[in-house]
Amino acid sequence: MSLYADSDYPVRDEITAAHTEQIARLGEAGTWGTGAQRRAVAVETRKACYDAGILEPSASEDLETDVDLPEGVRDAIRVLAADCKEFDQSHYQLARDAGLSDEEYTEVMAIVSFVTDLDVFARGIGVDPLPIPAAKPGNPTRERPVEAVPEQAFVP
Repeated sequence: MSLYADSDYPVRDEITAAHTEQIARLGEAGTWGTGAQRRAVAVETRKACYDAGILEPSASEDLETDVDLPEGVRDAIRVLAADCKEFDQSHYQLARDAGLSDEEYTEVMAIVSFVTDLDVFARGIGVDPLPIPAAKPGNPTRERPVEAVPEQAFVP
């Protein structure tokens, strides 16, 4: 059964396949975060959108997590997810002050952006947001791209 079978709008197979693969990866270890940490970021993103009234909560959704994200990280997630026009370098600094490295910050913000994009897509076609998967065991790769150098952004 397709992820988007409940939609009144057709969704191309390659989009459904990409979203299926991408949502599943949220529970897996990434480059800098474990599966549990990445899931916690996705959950916090979803909660921020629910709290802001951007999305309607699903009664069946599991938003429990064993990871307690630092307040500065949660703040950066909430602003980027639900009020991105207000996001600035001070939110980056809050996350850094909360203990995130540049690399961890980059992965967290990528997850926020990814979950938000998927949720807006789901809302646009009239279906519930995709469930955030359970965390899977595994270790992050911790492989920093050699191309990541300081330029004009908050992080290399």
